Amino acid sequence: MKNNGVLTKAQNFLSEANIASAVFSGVEADPSIETVLLGADFFTQEQPDIIIGLGGCSAIDAAKAMWIFYEYPDSKLEELAAPFAVKPMRNKAIFVAIPSTSGTGTEVTGLAVITDRAKGTKYPIVSHKLTPDVAIIDGELCASMPKHVTANTGLDALSHGVEAYASNIADRYNDSLAKGSIELVFKNLATAVEEPNNLDARQAMHDASCMAGMAFTNVWLGIVHAMSHQMGVPSE
Repeated sequence: MKNNGVLTKAQNFLSEANIASAVFSGVEADPSIETVLLGADFFTQEQPDIIIGLGGCSAIDAAKAMWIFYEYPDSKLEELAAPFAVKPMRNKAIFVAIPSTSGTGTEVTGLAVITDRAKGTKYPIVSHKLTPDVAIIDGELCASMPKHVTANTGLDALSHGVEAYASNIADRYNDSLAKGSIELVFKNLATAVEEPNNLDARQAMHDASCMAGMAFTNVWLGIVHAMSHQMGVPSE
């Protein structure tokens, strides 16, 4: 986000609106609890009333978790991993998500996945209270994604759509979102991989990711993600 100028552009927009900003960066893939706590300390120092998660799914997931620890500094990751354990949010800040990858749909879901590398465990934090207040879905932000990242994140979006459609609590509303996302992936993923500057394909994949996220945050996921959360850390 910094190297391709997106961060500077975002800060300029904020400055034009007379909104001061400060940046916490350096979030790794599969963000760790150590990074989350560093970010929460940064928030405590800066005292933001708006938190913007800008970047890939790891950056936004980390920002969601930092938001929790900013609002509740005594939180414990293991306790947050219990379903719907997050306390009421927005006492200090609201949350804006601006994704730059088209895969997880985290910009519209109440989920964040944080890793405790010392224990070799990924902890999914699940609560509708974590659903961002605003999501900005701009496919142009994805144009700098390498081919392999475009392909991998696109397949992630596809898995979300398929698992949501196959959910045993699926309904017509979420089936429509899930099927729509699957159709967009099949029509646009290959083009987005081979033609990275094709903004129509990029936007379609961004929409597919968001639609799949909207579906699965209502009807949940299945065994694919249950297995991946268990196997992801030990295989790294």
